[in-house]
Amino acid sequence: MRHTQALEKCICKLCSIRESFVNFSTYDGHWFANIYLPDNALEGQKFEFSRFATYSTKIHFNGQVIEPGHNTQVSLTLRNGQWEVDYIY
Repeated sequence: MRHTQALEKCICKLCSIRESFVNFSTYDGHWFANIYLPDNALEGQKFEFSRFATYSTKIHFNGQVIEPGHNTQVSLTLRNGQWEVDYIY
């Protein structure tokens, strides 16, 4: 739980300091159950996630939850104050 909270704070911090692109990957031994994308991110910001871990990760945004499959990559962009999925493959 403590590591998950640290990750959430890290992602929020990256978005709040106006990073235009955040890339995050999980793999066995380095995994988190949940990632929450912040509502206060910079317009046009991108978040890219790659899941290589055996255990799944849920990405929470705009009141929605997606759970990418193993060996899947997801890209989201904040547009008009809402996170939009660019692609999942």
